[in-house]
Amino acid sequence: MDIAILLHLYQPAVQDPAVLSRVVSECYLPLINTIQKNNFSNITFDIPLSLLEQMDKESYYEWIEKIKQMNNAEKVELTGSAAYHPLLPKLPGQVVQEQIILNEYGLGYYFGSTQGFEGEEAMIIQDLNGFFPPELAVNMSLIQQLDDLNYSWVLVDETAFSRNPDLNKNNCLYEIKGFNIKIVKRDSKLSNLISFKRDLNLSDIKDYLTKKKEQNTEALIVALDGEAFGHHNKDGLVFFEILMKLIKELNIDLVKISDIVDGYGDIVKADEISESSWGACAEDIENNRPYPVWEGKEAQNLMWGLQNEIVKYYLSLKDKDVPVVNEYQNAPIWKKDVLEKMNDNLAREIESNLIFHKSLNSDKFWWLSNKKLGENILYNPGFVEKSLDLFVEYIVGVADLRHLQEDIKAKINEIKDILK
Repeated sequence: MDIAILLHLYQPAVQDPAVLSRVVSECYLPLINTIQKNNFSNITFDIPLSLLEQMDKESYYEWIEKIKQMNNAEKVELTGSAAYHPLLPKLPGQVVQEQIILNEYGLGYYFGSTQGFEGEEAMIIQDLNGFFPPELAVNMSLIQQLDDLNYSWVLVDETAFSRNPDLNKNNCLYEIKGFNIKIVKRDSKLSNLISFKRDLNLSDIKDYLTKKKEQNTEALIVALDGEAFGHHNKDGLVFFEILMKLIKELNIDLVKISDIVDGYGDIVKADEISESSWGACAEDIENNRPYPVWEGKEAQNLMWGLQNEIVKYYLSLKDKDVPVVNEYQNAPIWKKDVLEKMNDNLAREIESNLIFHKSLNSDKFWWLSNKKLGENILYNPGFVEKSLDLFVEYIVGVADLRHLQEDIKAKINEIKDILK
């Protein structure tokens, strides 16, 4: 039996630098050092631009370089994603594409090459086969868009197949008629066993893996927040090493997700997937509630209305000519010193677009849910207000939206009143 482990490393664009520093010291630095020290190969990473931008700004250059070296040596693989972690199925196609392309751009800058295949100036990353949708939020429109962008595979939660129990068994690889992209299914139970583990007793994980081997399961896909190893769990790094040892003792091969996609001949046929996320259960999907953690509360619904209005006006501005300067087409446009070298109009346009995309993060909905997750209650009004401030910063900076500022600010204040 094979197992693939995907670690999602992410911090929202409005994260407090002090919190980032704590996560880096508790998890990001020791995790990469542990992987290198023990030569743990074939882990799949999702590291969106949102985190990379902050790691660069806070001068964690060595961490970025270590991941680049491991990727170049093919000891790990990287996935595509959305730059600033929005729920992609809730956005128009053009905004989705901008998020995806911007993220590819960031991966190319930090981990790839500054030259194209023919030597031209370009920031590209080779062998970007897979795609990690933020919160594993997917629907068929997103699958179509990823297929058009030539991704080889996309990760989904098993709830994407919950309406078809015959397909939701020991399989992990699917193909949908008319699409080239393969659908890779996360094992939710095993992923959650690992993610929420708060001790070093792995008997439950061992029993689960042994049972799956006895069932002749070909492969398992584990996907979870990388912060589980050291930040969410103080013993997480020791746990990570024990987990890797257990996998080896059980004669289970640790492989990249792309190895499974490329090497498995038995691919299950499916007609479609259900709109889903890793925050949903089968009952949620049956009741057409694929995002139960991100919508449903009064403040969340107001936030969606606000975001949808801002997205609408963002797209209305796209009909107008936007200045383009060739010498900046391959520049890391999210870096302040790069923007300062541009002409004022172009710099303002780019900065405004980036603020817009950062404002779309899924976290502001997550921290309004009031749901209990483990020992935590998902409610953080201070974080939500930081995201609301991005909305304000965007509309203040766009002249065409000035006539809407009072209306939008009124809606923002309505949300803030609920937070008090």
